[in-house]
Amino acid sequence: MVALRMARGSGFDYIYFAASNLVAFSEEVAVQKLRQLFNFARCSSGKLVIVIDEIELLAGDRSNPQMSDKMKILLNLILANTSGQSHDFMIVGLTNRKQDLDPAFLSRCNDRIHIEKPGLVQRRALVELYVDKYLHRAENLVPKKPSMFGFAYWFGQGSVLEKPRIEEGILSQVELDKLSERLKGFVGRDIAKLISQVQSSALASDANMVTRELIDKIVAQKIAEIETDTETLAIQPKS
Repeated sequence: MVALRMARGSGFDYIYFAASNLVAFSEEVAVQKLRQLFNFARCSSGKLVIVIDEIELLAGDRSNPQMSDKMKILLNLILANTSGQSHDFMIVGLTNRKQDLDPAFLSRCNDRIHIEKPGLVQRRALVELYVDKYLHRAENLVPKKPSMFGFAYWFGQGSVLEKPRIEEGILSQVELDKLSERLKGFVGRDIAKLISQVQSSALASDANMVTRELIDKIVAQKIAEIETDTETLAIQPKS
């Protein structure tokens, strides 16, 4: 979101892609596509921002013994195309594994922006957003219309999942405040998955109801998962 805001605020066009999608190709195809991207950036009539998510997959540290020849070739291609100042394009790399990036790539980065995890105010807004999406409106339960070429379109009966009922008072503004305070360290993805799991667990229950007990159980489970992930990252040896 920050990268796209930078592009729009500068009046630039932008291309966004996840590095994992490029890495999935064979070496020959991946190199070809990356070359095409840089050629397009140079020949484009307007200025261009290239936003690469999971940049550590393309610009990983060459000293890592597990780095494949394919990844070294892609890294060298990026380094070759960013060796000097460019008036045609700018690369914005997104990562949550800064320690895995190659020093030569880091030396080409003019600015580094650290995005903190959401604070209490931001978590409160995210909680309300996903509670409304998954529990109040349950918009993801609206069935897709079947293809007219399928049996269900002509002879089937539409099956609609009934959205869960909600125990009175458990999603009041005060309760959402308390929930937001408990979710310290959660990012938007974590909060979305938590509320989505509350919905799916309620749907799987006989009562089809969101209860205080159900929310407390899932919140405790997710908090334990977050703490475990943090501890695992903390003990990883430096490469």
